[in-house]
Amino acid sequence: MKRAPFWVFTLGAVAVVLTAAGCTSDAKETPAADVAAASIPAAPPAPAPEPAPLPPTAEELAKASVVTPVETPQAPAPAGREAITLESFAEVVARARPAVVGIAVVAQSIDPFFGLSTAVQTGTGVIIDAQGYILTNEHVIANAIRIEVATDDEQTFIAEVVGKDAMSDLAVIKITAPGPLHSLAFAPPDSYRPGDWVIAIGNALGLPGGPTVTVGVIGAVNRTIAVDDQVISDLVQTDASIHEGNSGGPLVDLEGRIVGINTILSLRGSAQGIGFAISSFTTAPVARALIENGRVPWAWLGLSVQELSPSKALELDLPVRKGIIVLGLTRGGPAHVAGILPGDVLLRLDDTPLASVRDIDALLRDRYQAGDTAAVFFLRNGQEQSVQVTFATAP
Repeated sequence: MKRAPFWVFTLGAVAVVLTAAGCTSDAKETPAADVAAASIPAAPPAPAPEPAPLPPTAEELAKASVVTPVETPQAPAPAGREAITLESFAEVVARARPAVVGIAVVAQSIDPFFGLSTAVQTGTGVIIDAQGYILTNEHVIANAIRIEVATDDEQTFIAEVVGKDAMSDLAVIKITAPGPLHSLAFAPPDSYRPGDWVIAIGNALGLPGGPTVTVGVIGAVNRTIAVDDQVISDLVQTDASIHEGNSGGPLVDLEGRIVGINTILSLRGSAQGIGFAISSFTTAPVARALIENGRVPWAWLGLSVQELSPSKALELDLPVRKGIIVLGLTRGGPAHVAGILPGDVLLRLDDTPLASVRDIDALLRDRYQAGDTAAVFFLRNGQEQSVQVTFATAP
């Protein structure tokens, strides 16, 4: 192997020294800007623009229009009650309908101008006992000389009157069938409330083809209404339509139990679409009394009353907000004889406060009898007064 000449090594060393110094014997100075630019890395190339999105298809639009419902917590049903769907109305009607009957009455009345007249009137009733006892309205069978009952299976029977009570507008009639009849039970008064579903079943307009069914909710309980100079208390208010011919038929709950007996047609005017039924608080004990005694033997005061409302108390400038206001009295009745007047506000019967019509009805039914005496405390002209009243038997 040959060695390189000495001058080659010398030139190489000089080149290394010049390179390390950043210049050569004939190199020119590089501008600062060029040096700075050279120290910054080049920017990457700009990305290519993305294509514009395509418009959504009809299928995608349809899916987007579907809103997923938000689940909200539901209040638990009251104890002893199950959630009922709207589809179950037909099942309730199927259970209750066999106990609903149509009533046709031949009635006689004396007209002061035309003398004795005869007319046919129709209504509804409900079988409350398998032996053939039927509850209806007193006004349905008023002045009857013949009563025919048609059951849901198209059998026809002649009925007899067991008992009636004009004050409550209730009556019991009876048919004799070859076997036990389908009957309905009464709903306990504390088992229904405003907002509950109810079903009215009745012989509306006397039309053929079976009972008419209407559905609504309870709007209020313990109502008092004056109709044709008669005051009826303890009514269930409902928006289930009650037509002519429905009188005496049942208003049932979703278990098929009798909430009340339909008695007043839907009101018109400002109260259009509202009907009323006598509640089971009254119908159950009255029916039992009529079956057992043929009449209602409870203590009687001979007055019609209404629960005092806050608006009425304000209108009359009364110092109390609870009580029972007297609407009218039976001439010669116990309250009239004792000196009670229309407009008086009953506060207590003996030591028991009176805040609702049901309060006084319960006392007359359960605590007192005809011949008993009690102290009645009432408000008149802003002053509390009291009188002694001796109860009688209703005429």
